[in-house]
Amino acid sequence: MSTPDNDPRAKTVDSELNEILRHYLAGIDGQVQQVTKLLRDEILPAFLPYGVANIEAAYSGYGDSGAIDGVQY
Repeated sequence: MSTPDNDPRAKTVDSELNEILRHYLAGIDGQVQQVTKLLRDEILPAFLPYGVANIEAAYSGYGDSGAIDGVQY
C-alpha cells in the first residue's frame, strides 16, 4: 500500500529509514577506519622488507557478491 506525500505516515517511515541508514553507515565507517589502520600499521610494513612498494587487487562484482580476481605486487 502506498501513501501520498502529504500523509504523515510517509514522513514517519522516511524518518525511521533515515535513522536506520545513519546507524548502518556509522558502523561501516568504523569498520573502514579499523581496516585502514590495520593495513597502514601492520600489513603494509610487513611487505617493505621484500621491496614491495605497491599492491593492487582486481575485483569484480556488485552488490553483496563479487570476488578478488588477482593481486599484483
